[in-house]
Amino acid sequence: AAGFFQRLGLVAPDICTRVINNILPLYADDTEIEAVDHTRHIATIRDAMRLNDSPRYREMIDALKNTTWVLARNADSGEQFYKKPTDLFFPIPSMELFFNGNREVWFLAEQDEDIDWQTLGVRSQPLVNCRGLNTRAHGYITLCSWHGWHKRGFDGFDPNTSIDGLEHAL
Repeated sequence: AAGFFQRLGLVAPDICTRVINNILPLYADDTEIEAVDHTRHIATIRDAMRLNDSPRYREMIDALKNTTWVLARNADSGEQFYKKPTDLFFPIPSMELFFNGNREVWFLAEQDEDIDWQTLGVRSQPLVNCRGLNTRAHGYITLCSWHGWHKRGFDGFDPNTSIDGLEHAL
C-alpha cells in the first residue's frame, strides 16, 4: 500500500510536515504565542531542520523563510516582535554598531544556536546592490546600452549602488 501512495505523490507525514501544517500557521496572524509554546515550536523546527533528506524539507525551508515566526529585536527601540528570518541580521558587534538607532533594522533575538539561521536567510552583513562588484575582467560595467546611446562605469563604478542602512549610518 505504501508504494501505491508514493506513486500518487503522497508521502508519510514527518516532522517537516508538522512544521508546515501545524506550527507555521499559528504565526500567520497576530495571535499571541505564549513563550513556552514558542520555545517548544523552536525545538520542533530545530529538529526538523536536521531532516534534510525529508521529501518536504525544501518546502519547509521556503515556508520558514516566508513566515513571521522568529523573535527579533529592533535596533533602535529594543522592542521584540516576530519577523521573517530574511528580514533579520545577526546581532554581531559590527552590525549592531552600523545599524545602531536604525528603526528599520531588526536583529535575531532567538537564543537557539543549533538552528542554521543563515540557511533561513538571517544576514551577517548589509546587502550591497551594485552591478560593478564582479566586473574587474572588463574594467567597466554597462550602465546604459540603447541604439546609439551607451554609458559605462569604469573600474566597476555604479552610480546606482545601494547599501542597506548606509543613509542612517552616515
